[in-house]
Amino acid sequence: MQLFYGTEILGNTITLSEQESAHCARVLRMQAGDPIDVTDGNGNLYKGIIQIAHDKKTVVSIVSSSEQAPLPYRLHLYVGLTKHADRLEWMLEKCVEIGLSSFTPLLTHRTERKNIRIDRLESIALSAMKQSLKAWLPVIHPSAKLEHAVKNITEGTKLIAHCNEDPKKVALNSMNLTGHTHIFIGPEGDFTVDEVDLAVKNGVDVVSLGASRLRTETAGLMVCSCMYWYNINTQGKG
Repeated sequence: MQLFYGTEILGNTITLSEQESAHCARVLRMQAGDPIDVTDGNGNLYKGIIQIAHDKKTVVSIVSSSEQAPLPYRLHLYVGLTKHADRLEWMLEKCVEIGLSSFTPLLTHRTERKNIRIDRLESIALSAMKQSLKAWLPVIHPSAKLEHAVKNITEGTKLIAHCNEDPKKVALNSMNLTGHTHIFIGPEGDFTVDEVDLAVKNGVDVVSLGASRLRTETAGLMVCSCMYWYNINTQGKG
């Protein structure tokens, strides 16, 4: 199954974007009359027939539609920018495949990189959504400073994972990970003690990801995996 993304829906037709149209008509050489599957990224799946196959504008006639259930949890991941952008991009791709609601690149005291292309992260998330046959596109937020991010969360559980010695740490897999969960992961070099203190003062709980010291991208992937397995084991959903 090849899944396409389209949000331009009018009546019983969907018009694919130029990028999606090029992939459909030029790369895959799909033609008028071919069946096609499309999602709008908001949980809706459409089965259709291609009316017009063109690498600039492909038009699809909707035959049927269905809804894909959302994740039984909401994971909002905040990750410190890594020195090499490809590490963060790889992590984002895998996390979307597993299950992710939103992603925020995090600016901290020890982040060596201070900017990242949000449009590229959005493109990676879109490709990962389609590849994993999901119908829910995660929201990619602009980069945010840690102090702003922790103060702007209005609902759910707030957690921060770090490598410093801390008697308040609780194992992530021992917590209730249902509902909205916001998890902060530091960059290379980790969060500073002051940053952890700031987070705790703003209602963020400290968690441990185990005895090993993990790379930033590994920690993010572990968090996503832990959330997924916790929820499908406790609620029977995946």
